[in-house]
Amino acid sequence: MLDAAVAATADRPLERRRKLSQAALAVVDQKVRRAYSPIVIAGVVRGADFALLSVVGVALYLGYVVPLSGFHWEYIAAIFGMTTTAVLCFQAADIYEVQVFRGQLQQMTRMISSWAFVFLLFIGVSFFAKLGGEISRFWLSAFFCAGLAALIAERLFLRAMVRGWARDGRLDRRTIVVGSDESGEKLVEALEAQEDSDIDILGVFDDRNDDRALDTCAGRPKLGKVDDIVEFARRTRVDLVLFALPISAETRILEMLKKLWVLPVDIRLSAHTNKLRFRPRSYSYLGKVPTLDVFEAPITDWDLALKWLFGSVSVHSNWAYSFFGDFGPATFDYSISGEPATVHDLLIQKSDGTYVLAVWGDQIAGESANVTVNLGRTFSMVNVYDVTIGTSPIQSLSSISSVPLTLTDHAFFLEF
Repeated sequence: MLDAAVAATADRPLERRRKLSQAALAVVDQKVRRAYSPIVIAGVVRGADFALLSVVGVALYLGYVVPLSGFHWEYIAAIFGMTTTAVLCFQAADIYEVQVFRGQLQQMTRMISSWAFVFLLFIGVSFFAKLGGEISRFWLSAFFCAGLAALIAERLFLRAMVRGWARDGRLDRRTIVVGSDESGEKLVEALEAQEDSDIDILGVFDDRNDDRALDTCAGRPKLGKVDDIVEFARRTRVDLVLFALPISAETRILEMLKKLWVLPVDIRLSAHTNKLRFRPRSYSYLGKVPTLDVFEAPITDWDLALKWLFGSVSVHSNWAYSFFGDFGPATFDYSISGEPATVHDLLIQKSDGTYVLAVWGDQIAGESANVTVNLGRTFSMVNVYDVTIGTSPIQSLSSISSVPLTLTDHAFFLEF
């Protein structure tokens, strides 16, 4: 398995990196953290609201109503029905948006109004169904007050978390604009004029070197040509490529798309200056700026979350099978000194009894981690492989019990 992985990398033709401009390198050198999906955040908050309100309602019911009148499943059904209705009302009130999570007054007033509407609706339904005498008024009022207090506490905690993520840049959509002419300048100005926008414009790219191409667009520097975008996106995180070109320039747009379709990013065509208008459903909006979708990133939001979940389940299930199976690999005591949270390891055993220890790190571009792999005992020969170099070991160490490594963003294999 090691030989196949290294051979696949070695057989790959070497690709020369394009030289980026100084302005582009300045952006690449910035530390960028992994982004959080607003769609996933909103989904998690919906689930948290439902679970929190359900726990409050059931706890009050078990603590007050059950000791007095016994257990009735009708109360449990009513609690789940009210919490489901509350989540639907919150959704209708548009409070499941990251921009709303950052604020305080706006989301509080909408949330309190929606929560009060749920109880008014429940009281009305129970009145017309002639169930008013069978429902504990004290439980109902306690559920309203305690549920509201729990929601307010949750929203205050969520507001602090979202603002912290925003300061760290985890909610920003890192955007580059193609076209550094007057249209590009108007697009940048329109995006930056919006309040609470998650668009972070890194710069502009343009192939033209004549008077039509500006060196800066609304204060954003020109980072290079269109051919440089692929290399730029490989070195730093780019979430959105936005074309500030007229729809009539279809030949030029298609030529650029042939170069950029390999990138796992959203690609959109700005329509803010076009006089030709389509139906409203044809547009997607960045705030108030209309755009036309060209390409969408292949794995985002819940797809990315499911991929992570599937990978975690697969790794742990394979580990459990290897550990409890009849032919699982033998284990020995080894440790990694100076191991940060971003460093991972996996022990493999070949059919001939040889061990292979894979060590890799999820480092931010440009960073490294110095660790020492302690093998627990002395081995006569330890070969160290770097998958980015070739099939031959980069080091062959004899009579050694520990191996120092400098980890960046790829894996090392230790064979012993």
